[in-house]
Amino acid sequence: MKLFKITFLLVVLFVASADAFAATWTGKLTLHRVYTAASTVYVQTSPSSAHINPDGCKAASNYAMDPEATLFNERYQLLLTGLVSEKTVSLELSGCLGSYPKVTKVILYK
Repeated sequence: MKLFKITFLLVVLFVASADAFAATWTGKLTLHRVYTAASTVYVQTSPSSAHINPDGCKAASNYAMDPEATLFNERYQLLLTGLVSEKTVSLELSGCLGSYPKVTKVILYK
């Protein structure tokens, strides 16, 4: 019975921690600017786009991308393409990078 209780507790903790780190998608956004500063790429959406901040990061306006992340260059290229072509994008956010919600995936729409 003790082993069952320990196993049950571990499963509950695992599921709870997985939910805590679940990613959130922004929905379609219009890009306003993409810029670099202090070895990070920042994404700013148009003022009419609602700012999504699922993990309660301190910043209230921009999103950030980690230049050390896998597929960083591809995400950066998609953002620049979306900005120049005035296409909408959707960003997956997971955690914070500094004070900003961290972008982990990008979808570029037609």
